[in-house]
Amino acid sequence: MNPIKIVTISLLAFTIAACGGGGSPDSSSDTAGSGTDGGTTPVVTIPDGGGDGSTSVPVENIRFGSGEGENFVPGKITLDQNYSMLAGTLQVSANVVDNGNGNAIVEQPYLYTFSSTCSSESTPRASFNVTSLGSTSGTAATTYKNINCSGNDALTVKLFSADGKIELAEATATVTGYAPQLGSGSGSGYFDGKISGDNTLATESSSYLSASVVDIADSNALITDSDKEKYTVVWRSSCSDSAFSITTEKLETGNLDTRYDANSCVGVDVVTLSIYATSDLAAPLDTISMNMQIGAVVDNTAVPALSALTIANDHVLAGSNLSITVQGIDANDNSALTGDYKYQFVTDLSLIHI
Repeated sequence: MNPIKIVTISLLAFTIAACGGGGSPDSSSDTAGSGTDGGTTPVVTIPDGGGDGSTSVPVENIRFGSGEGENFVPGKITLDQNYSMLAGTLQVSANVVDNGNGNAIVEQPYLYTFSSTCSSESTPRASFNVTSLGSTSGTAATTYKNINCSGNDALTVKLFSADGKIELAEATATVTGYAPQLGSGSGSGYFDGKISGDNTLATESSSYLSASVVDIADSNALITDSDKEKYTVVWRSSCSDSAFSITTEKLETGNLDTRYDANSCVGVDVVTLSIYATSDLAAPLDTISMNMQIGAVVDNTAVPALSALTIANDHVLAGSNLSITVQGIDANDNSALTGDYKYQFVTDLSLIHI
């Protein structure tokens, strides 16, 4: 059994909630192991080392924050990046160091808790893989997941005595949440909100469309997910008769491609592309659109198209006849029109009669 040290802590040297005050993970009023010396200076019971016979570090030398050694920053959390994508993750950690020993990491038992503004909401918009952690390594680490927390989220890691009765210190950081953005291209060539492809179908019924998903906080870099777990993209259109070669897919490379088939749709068909967190397909993170103009469009109304004129000869003698033919087609699928239509032939010469 490890010997026990009774360490008196100066309130001027370190801020501690007396007698296990508010904020500790143990809401019990039991102050065993944390009594007082009869005055206002708390007395903390600390195991002597981590079980390897080492000497415990005086509490007044303990600091909590980011890094170690000359790179230590008190009161700050270490993040692998200072922003998070909605439905994305990042790593969170903080270290306990000995200020009297060059800010070397202290290997003693402590309890750590993780929380944030968004994770503490009644319907959490963020979460942690671990919210409470007991460790002797001197480092507390977990994974932060941004469920749907846009804007700033305040993260807090608290350090407690090993029994969780006394809060010793805390470290904080602010993370900004961004939604993945849909557009065309990436990097400096990115066009936000654009779907690439031919959106005018006068004589064709299909068009190949493409788009990309980028991280606007990382110079519009493509968002990739080799596990295909985070995001789902969906193509839709306002005309129920149209179709896509790929309607729904899990995001993997950041590049999206599909073929749009108008089928029997005419006029203007609005194509939309939406991206969702795979865990929540009810609310899109971003949506963009494109108007497909199908057939020859006049005032948003499709009209029939005509094939080229067929002339029997390239010349005709005065007083002779010349056969001229034209076929009316449906511009959506190039099939011949059926029904009653009127055709009008016009020439530039009044001497020619039709």
